[in-house]
Amino acid sequence: MESVIYCIAHVNVKNNSLMEAGVMPAEEAYRLGFCEVIEKTRKTQESYNELIGFFDSYGNRNYEDTVQKALPGFFLYYDVKYAPTDNIITMDYRVRGFTRDVHGRKLFRDSNMISIQEYIDEKTLDRYDAVDVNVYQANLYHTKMLIKEPQ
Repeated sequence: MESVIYCIAHVNVKNNSLMEAGVMPAEEAYRLGFCEVIEKTRKTQESYNELIGFFDSYGNRNYEDTVQKALPGFFLYYDVKYAPTDNIITMDYRVRGFTRDVHGRKLFRDSNMISIQEYIDEKTLDRYDAVDVNVYQANLYHTKMLIKEPQ
């Protein structure tokens, strides 16, 4: 049922007003929304394929893993018909060693970060259930985010 609601929610604005007026049956709205989600996913994968040739991780292994491993996995296993919103976002940040401040002084940490969520826009956080699993002794910060159920 969740995938039906998800697809219907993606029916474009013009068709959505027809659905609200009772002119469009739910089955038709689902079919149109399903096609829109498939098309949106296809365009996203197409853009990814074009941009990956220019990708540079700048030495950031987490960024590299996300772009070169996680995104292709998403495209490979994404299924609109089965729980399309069960997409989990996982973010890790590890303070690995010393850095320097603007005056050249050596620091182990350049911020008093407690959670990755501090750096995520509130509008984005409102759409997800976010949980921190931090290991402060190892300077490892981990946040898991699961999209909330549609209201």
